[in-house]
Amino acid sequence: MTPLKKKWFKKQWAEKHSQKNAPSHTSAPKPLLVSDYLLSDTIRFFQSSVAQQQIFTELIRTLQLENAPAVLKAILEREEIGSTVIAREIAFPHTRLPNLTRTKAALGLCPKGAEGIAKESPIRLFLLFVSPADNMSQHLAFLSSAASLFQTEDLAQHLLRLTAPEAILEKIRESETGR
Repeated sequence: MTPLKKKWFKKQWAEKHSQKNAPSHTSAPKPLLVSDYLLSDTIRFFQSSVAQQQIFTELIRTLQLENAPAVLKAILEREEIGSTVIAREIAFPHTRLPNLTRTKAALGLCPKGAEGIAKESPIRLFLLFVSPADNMSQHLAFLSSAASLFQTEDLAQHLLRLTAPEAILEKIRESETGR
């Protein structure tokens, strides 16, 4: 190897390794925000106590997915494996689907609670989401972000008092961004 090539390779190696070990001055990747996956059209209010399956059916309908009955079946099968209740009054029904390119989410608010689920504390808030079957990391990232979001003190109770989808989205964004 010629001295000129040797010097060039040495320089390339040094640049590559100094970038790996140097502290990053670039901004961190944008965190996944639940509000980026919700639309005012995918937020539904259930004024009276209704059955869980009715809530799931309506939320799935808002997502405009192909073969909604199969999606409902997958969500219900997931519920049979283990409850998706993540906190008092909150559930994250979810599944992974083939031929889906992006996570989709819908939010259901049922102030009186859904019928026939948790005896000790009725479920009042449902964040239903579906993710691509071939992208587990996207699925887990959304689940993690949603779980973090709803650890915000009194967020669920605050959302349940709101009456407009736009106000709900605004409150969620405020909780996610701290503004």
